[in-house]
Amino acid sequence: MDTARQVVRWSIPGWVFLLILAVLQVVTWLIQGRSAQNILQSSIPLLTPAAVASVLTAGVPLGFILYQIYYSWYGKVLLFGFVNRDRGASILQELPDAVQQTLGRIAGVNPDLEEMDERVGPFLLPYPFRRLKREHRNKIGKTRFEAKVHANWELIRFMMLRLCIINKADLIRSEIITLADIYHGIGAARAALFLACELHLLLNLTVIRSKSTLPWRLVISILAPYLLALWLFRVFERTRNSALRSHLSVLSLALKTFPVTTTTDSVETPGPALHVG
Repeated sequence: MDTARQVVRWSIPGWVFLLILAVLQVVTWLIQGRSAQNILQSSIPLLTPAAVASVLTAGVPLGFILYQIYYSWYGKVLLFGFVNRDRGASILQELPDAVQQTLGRIAGVNPDLEEMDERVGPFLLPYPFRRLKREHRNKIGKTRFEAKVHANWELIRFMMLRLCIINKADLIRSEIITLADIYHGIGAARAALFLACELHLLLNLTVIRSKSTLPWRLVISILAPYLLALWLFRVFERTRNSALRSHLSVLSLALKTFPVTTTTDSVETPGPALHVG
């Protein structure tokens, strides 16, 4: 494992969380009537070298925690039936039938490729989320979906490792790992965005509770920054989908090009070998 790469990977979500939280709060203060000069003057005494070093250092463990939160959500059926994409099924569906059958024989069971989810979203967020179809929003459907996401991806993951080892395709393996890091890194940053918005809301709700009246300017100052968060969410969504398309393309093309089996296996090789490395 590349330790430096992992440290950077873990720290980015933590720094994203802290930066987004700070920006949201500054925007709230500006809408409430505080001047940028006043905010800057009150912040400068806090920006000591020790404080800056502490924040930068805190980004690593905080980012690691955010990664665990992100991974705890991934592949699970969340509240109201929201789910992540079944990446394994997306790859398997693009493969020729002969390759799918060979993979099924090697795994000992045919992959579950049924489309159990659909894309949904409000007008301002055109279909950014995935949700189980109505007929699958029950205990059996949720259990089946979680099991098939895990099984399909484990099959793809194992076969890619096997093919890269057999064909000595280190460059392909490195590219797949890099694209996976980008995909999950953006996903963790998106989780950091959600959690930063939640913490910003909770902190400012304490201000609302301390007021005897509820002026509209105070409410707007709390909610308006989420337009910025919405724009950033869409940026993350586009870049994540772009990384996902590249990732799926490399994986599917590799499975189509490389032999799924070796000459010593009992099943027929469905494609020619390509030696990269």
